[in-house]
Amino acid sequence: MVNKYVVIDLETTGLSPERDKIIEIGAVKIENGILTGTYSKLVNPNVEIRDRIVEITGITSDMVKNCPFIGEILQEFMQFVGDSIIIGHSIKFDMSFLVNALYKEGLTEYVKGYETIDTLNIARKCIPEGVSKRLADLCVMYGIEDKDHHRALNDAFVTHKLYEKLCEIYENEEEGIIFKPEMLVCKPYKDKEAPKGQIKFLKELLRYHNLTSEYDIDKMSQREVSRYVDKIILNYGRMK
Repeated sequence: MVNKYVVIDLETTGLSPERDKIIEIGAVKIENGILTGTYSKLVNPNVEIRDRIVEITGITSDMVKNCPFIGEILQEFMQFVGDSIIIGHSIKFDMSFLVNALYKEGLTEYVKGYETIDTLNIARKCIPEGVSKRLADLCVMYGIEDKDHHRALNDAFVTHKLYEKLCEIYENEEEGIIFKPEMLVCKPYKDKEAPKGQIKFLKELLRYHNLTSEYDIDKMSQREVSRYVDKIILNYGRMK
């Protein structure tokens, strides 16, 4: 277990770091197992928050209309993070949104590599296949109190508790190497159009599992489709 780290979580208006916006940032700073600081801010995305996102997060457009825009708080947040190792559950998702926002706001000095640890990656490698690796389900599995799921500060805090639990159970086993920080470099990008075959596969996967999508699949990017497919397979399994 690393001794000094910041756990971050972002709530967003969708899945695309290029097109969608951050609506909440939450983070907890841990040093030698002790909580030494927290960061929590709602963010005005300057767009209407869709009903589906309101349903998931509980964050409405009215809640954020008088909140700061992302450019007003990004530098403050990065100073909170400092030189700490960054931990998250599916950390690439959060960091890709963060890096794209930094780039768009001209804070390019922060667009660099960061040492990160992904609790989702640890869970996938340590916990048996067939067991859900969703953050909420892992909290239930390990008895971690999850009072306000899909709110950023809560999710950052429970991810910290999950990291501690995973270290306690698995770090001394042969998988210990996966607990070491890895350098993550997220470059600002523009999403590519999804190939027709990839869109067809996603639609077939949805039909196979009798699922409906809240997104317009034909307008999703290659990265969005790939992430959506991974999410369905993680939660429901592959087609047989």
